[in-house]
This record gives sequence, structure tokens and C-alpha cells, in this order.
Amino acid sequence: MTKNKPLLVFWSGVIGNALDHYDIALYALLAPFIAPIFFPTDDYIVQLILAYGLMSTGIITRPIGAFFFGRMATIYGPKTSLVLTLSGVAVTTLMIGLIPGYNEIGLYAPILLVIIRMLQGVFASGEHSVSMLFIMENVKNGNHAKASSYYLISTMGGMMIASWAATWVSSSSNPEYYWRYPFFASILTAIVGLILRSLLSVAPAPTASKQETSMETIKINRGKLLRIIIVSSFSHMTYVVPFVFFNSFIPLLHPNITQTDMLLQNSQLLMLDVLLLLICGWITDKISYSKWMASMSFALFLTIIPAFYLLSSPSMDTIVAVRLWIIIIGVAFVAPLKAWFFKMLSGQEKYLVLGVGYAIGAEFLGRSTTVICWFLWYKFASLLAPAIYICALSLAATIALTYKAEKI
Repeated sequence: MTKNKPLLVFWSGVIGNALDHYDIALYALLAPFIAPIFFPTDDYIVQLILAYGLMSTGIITRPIGAFFFGRMATIYGPKTSLVLTLSGVAVTTLMIGLIPGYNEIGLYAPILLVIIRMLQGVFASGEHSVSMLFIMENVKNGNHAKASSYYLISTMGGMMIASWAATWVSSSSNPEYYWRYPFFASILTAIVGLILRSLLSVAPAPTASKQETSMETIKINRGKLLRIIIVSSFSHMTYVVPFVFFNSFIPLLHPNITQTDMLLQNSQLLMLDVLLLLICGWITDKISYSKWMASMSFALFLTIIPAFYLLSSPSMDTIVAVRLWIIIIGVAFVAPLKAWFFKMLSGQEKYLVLGVGYAIGAEFLGRSTTVICWFLWYKFASLLAPAIYICALSLAATIALTYKAEKI
């Protein structure tokens, strides 16, 4: 069996990860411009809820994709799975930019958008979970948190490029026309990633793993699966709230602050994320991953309600401070996250268990945070409503990391 070079594995993984998160962030950041094109209603909040609600289709499709591609990686090895997932993410991202609007084809426009987003979720879930573990397998012991933080820098890189693209669209003369161009650009990154992945050696899993059914694997690891779901939910929520939800929520609270202002802040704060990831990656390789992450989620549990009360102030400095606090907690939490996953799981079944758990957690409560927060605010008209949801998820993550936790 030919052993892959760690650098080749790393770069092939981070390019795919960057593309996946570029698309996720791009759709989320451009949703305020996409919403009127595909969901032309009189109520802008309803438009936003419908547009952001499409991100929740991953609740169904991402676990399916993680199950399918996780099983494929278990039986046939990661290369086969990774080539298919990256190709699928690239093609579906390109197709989003090609869909005509509601004024051109009527109800078919939102239907096509739903179908393509669902297909995209199938491929993207396999891409993330398989490539993440494939990289960790090729890392020397004692460096897993550093590798986790480096991998997450590619996540920030994809998001940062998406933020720049969204800022360009927002400040353009015709955002309703130019929003398509950033989706077209994704194909260039995919080509580079596929070239690198074609150089990977094929390393099929042991024959014995083929004889164990997928449902047996899930049942045996159900405790770990639940913990992965909760922790993954929290990790995504700490990104979605400051970088996505606030972009349209703050301008609604304070009309003197525009979406362009918020998007410009996004780009600056994402660059800070990269620096924080590097620092936290070096720190967390020397301490317990579980204790470090639990302390971060508990800190947000204690402070999120007071932080949301501060958002009632129209001061930009106050708003930046609240965003920055949530971002710092989130970055510190996710820096060792991939290493925590890797250390908790073992054997070839790890691709399936992590893939399904991460997909459910990321979509069900994580990326769905935007639409959940909008619904809670719309229903109760109170800053406290979204804060209580975040508070509950923070407490759940703290418990998941500390209750009967392994020494990780």
C-alpha cells in the first residue's frame, strides 16, 4: 500500500474545505439579495426566513451524504469519496449561479434552488467529514490541535473570500445582477483541488470492515454520536450568529448601520480569526481538549444574555465588541475541535460516525441558527428570545464535553 505524502493530503483537504465553506458563507451572506429574487413577497422578514430556511435543507441531505460517503470511505478508502465530493460541490455551486429568478420562470425558480441546495448538501457533508479525518490520520502525534487549527484556517479563508465577494456585490451598482458571479468563480478552486486529489494513492479499508453494517456501527457508537452532534451544533452557532445573523439583524435594529458596513466588518474580523486560530492551536496541544472547549462554551453560557442586551445600543463600538466576544469564544472552541473528534474515534468506522454526527449537528442546530433566531425574534419581538436559544445550546455543549468525558 502506497503511503500518501502529508503535505499532499493536507493541501488536497484544505482546498476542498475552503470551497465548501466558501459556498456556505456565500449563500448566507448574499441571502438578503437572493431572497427578493426567488421569494418575492411583501414582507422582507418573511423573504429572509425563506431564504435562510433553505440552509436548513441540510438537516436532511447532509446526514444522507455523510452516511453514503462515510460508508464509501470506510469500504473503498478516502480517495474515491473525496474526488466525488469535491466534484459535486463545485458543480452544484456553479449551478446556483445559473438559476433564473422568479420573474423569469415563476415557481420553478425556488424549486430549482431547493433541489440544487439539497444536492449540494449531500456532497458537502461527505467532503468535510472525510477530508478532516484523512488529514488527521497523516499528522504526527502531539500536533493534532495545530493541524486542526491549520485546517480551520482554510475554513476562514473560504469564508473570508466569500465575505469579500459579498461586500463587492453589496457595494455594486446592481447587486440583483452581480450576485451570480461569485458562484461562477468556485469552479476554479475545484479544478486545483481535483488535480491534487488525482495524485493521492488509493488505500482501501480492511475487508473486515465491509462485513459490519452501517446501522450496527451507528448503534455501537450512539453515545459518541450524540456528543458529536451537540458539540458540532455549538461550533457552527458561534460562527453563524456574529457573521451571518447579525449582518441583517443589526441594520434592522439600527437603520443607521448598513449591511455593507457589517460585511466590511466581517472581512476584518475573519482576518483576526486566522491569527487567533494559530495561537489557540499551539496552546491547546499542551492541555486537555475537552476541558478547554468546555470552559469556552460555559463562558458563552454565562455572558450571552448580557451581551444581547448591549445590542440595543446604536453604538458601532458596542456592536463590534459583542461580535468580537462571540467570535473569540468560537475560535478558541473550534481550534482543537478536529483533534477532539479524531482522538475520540478509532477504527475505519470513524468516517461514518463522525460524518453522520457532524452533519446532523452542523445542520439541525448549527447552520439553522440564523433562521431559528429570526423566527424567535419575529415571534416574540424580543432580543432575549435568540439569546435564550444560544444560552441553551452553550449549556448543552458544556455538558456534552464534561459528562463521562474521555481524557482527551
